[in-house]
Amino acid sequence: MKYRRSLQGIEIPRWLGIKENSVSTLHGFCDASTKAYAAVIYLRNTSADEVCHTSLIAAKTRVAP
Repeated sequence: MKYRRSLQGIEIPRWLGIKENSVSTLHGFCDASTKAYAAVIYLRNTSADEVCHTSLIAAKTRVAP
């Protein structure tokens, strides 16, 4: 278990596909009922040559008690 201690300090940054001369928009959606809810946030990046790249930022779901 000596590897466990060395892995705790490692951080890997998330690349979101943002490039120079591009347009980025943040989108969020949610829905809920009496039984559950869900939410999602993602980034849409459009480059100068109109190529789109999307990245999931966060998502959450929960069943109501």
